[in-house]
Amino acid sequence: MTAPTRHDEAATLSPTSRELWRQAEVIRQEWLGYALSTEPADRPTTQQCLTAIYARAGRREPRFAWVDSPAAAVPLIQRLPTLDQLLQWVRDPVPAGPPTPAQPTSRPWRPG
Repeated sequence: MTAPTRHDEAATLSPTSRELWRQAEVIRQEWLGYALSTEPADRPTTQQCLTAIYARAGRREPRFAWVDSPAAAVPLIQRLPTLDQLLQWVRDPVPAGPPTPAQPTSRPWRPG
């Protein structure tokens, strides 16, 4: 759906639907602010919340590795599977095993 289509359809929405879309936009802006924030993370709260989510899903406690910059994370993530590899593994009805680690090819960015 393109923006003009959404705009045209917005004129036909009920007042309740328009209010729900307005609320969704407020929530989206709030979360976008969090996603783009450069403020330091609240590490203890983050770890507590993620650990609780893992426990609720019946998973073991996650291991956390905090770094000061994206460039400092590169050595930690170079051997992790790519998004495409994970999606293929999840979509396969009977995965053969854990995803194969990615082979590092090049840096996605140049550290400044």
